[in-house]
Amino acid sequence: MVFVTDTHALIHHITGRKRRLGPRARRAFERVERGVDTILVPFTVLEEVMLLSEAGKVRLPLPFRDLLISFAQADNFELGVNDMQLLLEAASFTTLPDPYDRLIVAQARVAGLPLITGDGKFTNPAWFVRFGVKKPSHHGNLLNVSSGHRFRTVPSFGGNGSNILS
Repeated sequence: MVFVTDTHALIHHITGRKRRLGPRARRAFERVERGVDTILVPFTVLEEVMLLSEAGKVRLPLPFRDLLISFAQADNFELGVNDMQLLLEAASFTTLPDPYDRLIVAQARVAGLPLITGDGKFTNPAWFVRFGVKKPSHHGNLLNVSSGHRFRTVPSFGGNGSNILS
């Protein structure tokens, strides 16, 4: 299965804060780490991770450029592309004021894939098509990342057995 991730879910994953993820989101990322499933990382998510890292708000396990190359070379990660179709879809979400959020939701919709997120703003089931993800706490293709905290998790990058930087 392929999932789309939002920014906070990806950051929690790559910084090792898996307790910040809900059980379904944690399992999805674990399946990705094992090579069973794939994560589509929207371009917008990558941009936000870069900006948060540069601002010192997030400590990544690798320099951003290396992280990006790792994602690009990994079989279990796909990098999203911003294009006209995505922008047209994002333009329909006028109730979401944040342009990054609009593009992330649009990526999931255009791809027809479930979105891993803990963002309460993404709860409108009309934004998502059903795509085989079932759980009462998800709306359409929305997997709940949050486990009562704010969101988090990461792919395996390391050589020393510790690929988690908190």
